[in-house]
Amino acid sequence: MSRHVETDLMMEEMLSRIMEDVEKRYPAPIPESAEPAEPEPPPLRQEDAVDAIGWDGVGSFILADSFPRTLCRMLREKGLENSDVYKKIDMSRQEFSKISSIAGIKRPNKGETMALAIGMGLSLAETKELMASAGFAFSRSKKVDCIIEYFIAKGEYDVRKIDDALWDRAGTTLHAVHSRHKIE
Repeated sequence: MSRHVETDLMMEEMLSRIMEDVEKRYPAPIPESAEPAEPEPPPLRQEDAVDAIGWDGVGSFILADSFPRTLCRMLREKGLENSDVYKKIDMSRQEFSKISSIAGIKRPNKGETMALAIGMGLSLAETKELMASAGFAFSRSKKVDCIIEYFIAKGEYDVRKIDDALWDRAGTTLHAVHSRHKIE
């Protein structure tokens, strides 16, 4: 077996153990009522597929909204105030203002983007959209990404629980992640 395959298998095993441990420590809440499953969407037509990738059909691509516009839209859709979000994740008002400015004063880092998703209580799909608007994606090779993705997928936005899991498994906290500090 090659070293590359062995390394991949070791990473899969480590990720599996992390996920099992997090699931044991933080079991998913039992839903009070089961919601009916959403009906399957109709199959995509060629025209729909072209629209889905942002191509106008003539020869140019339609760009998605910028990070600040996506962030503002999501805040508005969720009915959240800026202060509710940045206080929940322990971000300063000034820092939030810089990354949410339409003028593009500061590009957010990946940690800030993930923390904002937690602060807003975004679904996994919404989180991926927000991260993509900033040029990021979850990485299976990073413990912090795996832990945060797990909690978002489970709909768990309690910063203390997330911090506990981050500290136990990655030696960091959500505040340190979005502040670009690594705790040794």
